[in-house]
Amino acid sequence: MEIQKVNLSDQIYDNLKKSILTGKISLGEKLINRELQKKYGVSSTPVRDAINRLYIDGLVDNITNSGAKIKNLNLEFMLEVNEMVTLFCCASIELASKRADKTAVCNTIPKIIEKQEMILGSDKYYTYDYQFHKTFFDHCGNSQLFKCYEQYRILWEMFLVKFNFKEEQALSIKEHKSIYENFCDGHYNKASEIVKQHFLRSEEIMKKHMT
Repeated sequence: MEIQKVNLSDQIYDNLKKSILTGKISLGEKLINRELQKKYGVSSTPVRDAINRLYIDGLVDNITNSGAKIKNLNLEFMLEVNEMVTLFCCASIELASKRADKTAVCNTIPKIIEKQEMILGSDKYYTYDYQFHKTFFDHCGNSQLFKCYEQYRILWEMFLVKFNFKEEQALSIKEHKSIYENFCDGHYNKASEIVKQHFLRSEEIMKKHMT
């Protein structure tokens, strides 16, 4: 597979990351440097750079001179990831309640929920699920909080792809609506509590499917 020889490591990184998150590259699968060099028609340097970036994202481990291994998702690890995502999302609502332009937030979210409802049962649903939560980070006034969330959110998304929880989407939309309504009505603690319940349900699903 040839790619344009401009920003090689960026292109390889983007391609590998997309393949991991969509399940085209399986969890636990090995990435072999020489095979990737041949696939993309490049030298070892951009391949190693791309793998190092995947390592920073938390998507691979066991980096060696020959390559790396896609991370496996075990229950203990994913419970920790879910806990971190919960904390960050609650913090984003708390900070947004103090710093955000509430009108901007409350005008943005209904459009996202509407798109979620239109593609219910589709893998594209998760794009708008991400945008829903990202709205609060966008208006919380703390870019570092969002960077931390992004790292763990990627791992959380890997879990969603692996177990394909499309049957949970309708209930998630209902929870999103409740979070939105309480936030826009000024009931910020209630909105945060619903977020906790939202991810607590994910924890129960993890325990059910990973034990």
